[in-house]
Amino acid sequence: MGRTGLKGLDRNITLFYWYRLTKFALFHVAVLVPFYRSRGLSFSEIMLVQAVYYLAKGLLDVPTGALADSLGRRRVLVLGSVVSGLSYLLIFGSRSLPLFMLGEGLSGLGMSLSSSADSAMAYDTLLAQGRGRHYQRVEGNAYALRLAAMGLFPVAGSALATRGLGLPYLASAAVILLSGLFAVGLHEPAPVSPAAQLGRDLGQVGRTVWQGAREVARSPRLLWLTVYYGFVFCVVRCAFWLFQPFLEEARLPLGLFGLVFAALSLFAAFASRAAERVEKLAGEAAVLAGMPLLSAAAFLLMAREPTLAGLGFLFLHQVPFGLHEPVLRAYTNAVADSRVRATVLSVQSLGGNLAYALASIGLGRLVDWLGLPGACRWLAVAAMAAALPLGWWYRRVAGPSQRLARRRGRPAGGRVGWGEEEPDRLRTKAHDWRS
Repeated sequence: MGRTGLKGLDRNITLFYWYRLTKFALFHVAVLVPFYRSRGLSFSEIMLVQAVYYLAKGLLDVPTGALADSLGRRRVLVLGSVVSGLSYLLIFGSRSLPLFMLGEGLSGLGMSLSSSADSAMAYDTLLAQGRGRHYQRVEGNAYALRLAAMGLFPVAGSALATRGLGLPYLASAAVILLSGLFAVGLHEPAPVSPAAQLGRDLGQVGRTVWQGAREVARSPRLLWLTVYYGFVFCVVRCAFWLFQPFLEEARLPLGLFGLVFAALSLFAAFASRAAERVEKLAGEAAVLAGMPLLSAAAFLLMAREPTLAGLGFLFLHQVPFGLHEPVLRAYTNAVADSRVRATVLSVQSLGGNLAYALASIGLGRLVDWLGLPGACRWLAVAAMAAALPLGWWYRRVAGPSQRLARRRGRPAGGRVGWGEEEPDRLRTKAHDWRS
């Protein structure tokens, strides 16, 4: 579909919300570990299968983000729904490790097709309507819906699993295919500048990828955001994949796994919904420092003997899980050039997915070697150790703009270090936020 200016954009944000809700209808996620164990896989093999998913998603995030910039976000979102739905059908019917790896690889492709294109669609829609300043709120709402979906659908999924551990995969496939219908109704927003036409042909994908990577490399603040995003992404995913072994060791009945995941995801959704208020209240530096430190504290608490009384420790992980996407995407969108915004977001996702693809293999072996408590202690030490140099780097790239803001009488919190909210000013006065 050609770009249609402002006409037809009024429904985009509503459809964006519905797309996020249904695209993450992961009925199977709360019983994924028991499902794979029922098919004969060890925890190390389960993490190897997940490494394939994150590796595929990481390697394909940048080219699929460029594809969205080139061919249009709507088409790519529809394709992502179709590929994801088919991948879960393949996993449902598989019995061997290679087929599971293939299914997870396709699932990674399906997720990469929508991982940045939907956010870029929403952001450009708001810009075209003159409401770009509302993006963090919209992204927070959408991420809250994603987390709510990841909490509510697994409740039904765990109930289905008591009748057959493969049934949740069939339910996931059906609803995710439905998400493609919401994507069909989206309208491409009008370009915010003539440069927004960059890479509309498939042959321009390589050029768009190169420009996105160069955009990250030449901006110290954007580079820091990309590295930090990868670090936090890795930490919160390590925690996520330890939840099911924790519940198994605590001897929670399988039919209740979904309820626990629902509570955890809804708590994270609340944190995501409150991201803008938390940032304004605590300030940028406190939010960025607090996410990895809170996760480290939660790992130490999880290192105690897993019991049902210790379920409350899992909720601490959900605060950074809920905050990191809306906060860091808002910072990144404020800095990135709109011509390659989806590509830049994909470059950022690349770091997180590749980091976790490597970490998940080690995580599986660590749990098999040391047990769950020992693995949690090592993860706490690693999170705290990595946070220290990132904090020093942050002071170098964001500190000057924070001090400048105070001299001008503006608050030091918020997006001071990552650019103003007026997109035209960002593009024409790049020296204000790049060094």
